Amino acid sequence: MILVPLFDLKSLIERAAPGAGTSKSAALDWSNMASANYRLFHAAILGRKQITCIYRDRYREICPHILGHSAGKEKALAYQFAGESKSGLPPRGEWRCLFLADVHDVLIRDGAWHSGSRHSKTQVCVDHVDIDVNWQLGV
Repeated sequence: MILVPLFDLKSLIERAAPGAGTSKSAALDWSNMASANYRLFHAAILGRKQITCIYRDRYREICPHILGHSAGKEKALAYQFAGESKSGLPPRGEWRCLFLADVHDVLIRDGAWHSGSRHSKTQVCVDHVDIDVNWQLGV
C-alpha cells in the first residue's frame, strides 16, 4: 500500500505521467482550491493506481476512471471491484458515481487495474470532465 502525503502529490503525478491529460483538458492548476480527495483521485488516474476509501460509511476498493465536476461539486466515476456497497456488489464489480465530499480515508495503492465493459458508453456521472483515464491510453 502506498501512502501519499499531500505535499508530494505534484511530484508523484509528474513522475507517473509527465504531461499526461493535457491534450484534452488543462493541466490541474495546483494553485486552485481542489480538495485533497480531488488531488488524490487525480494522481491515481494518472498513475493507474487503485484507491481504497470510505464512501458513505462503506469501505470501497476502486479504480477511478473519470474526474471532474457536476453542478459545482467534485465527482468521480470509478469502477468498484471489492469492498462493501449498500446496493450490493456483483462478483466482477460495478461502476460507481462518487461525490468526493462524501469520500474519506483515501489511500492510493498499487494493484491490478479494473474496468467494466460498459465504460465505452457515454457516462452521465460527471458533467465537466477534467481527466479521463482513457486519454492517457489514447482511447
